Amino acid sequence: MGRYHSQKPECIIIHGRRRVGKTTLLAQFLKKARGFYFLASEEGTHANIQIFAHDAGEYLGGKTP
Repeated sequence: MGRYHSQKPECIIIHGRRRVGKTTLLAQFLKKARGFYFLASEEGTHANIQIFAHDAGEYLGGKTP
């Protein structure tokens, strides 16, 4: 989480074994940090891109594509 102090936009991908606390770690971090959480689904790449674009647009206060 050291990149949190960066002055430029960052994308962080966290992966690892199941049930070790990744989601809890992110939820706690995002309580204090600016950012949003996106969890890709098994619906497919196209659906995930659309959902991500929508969520990012809402977070940024802009229109969604």
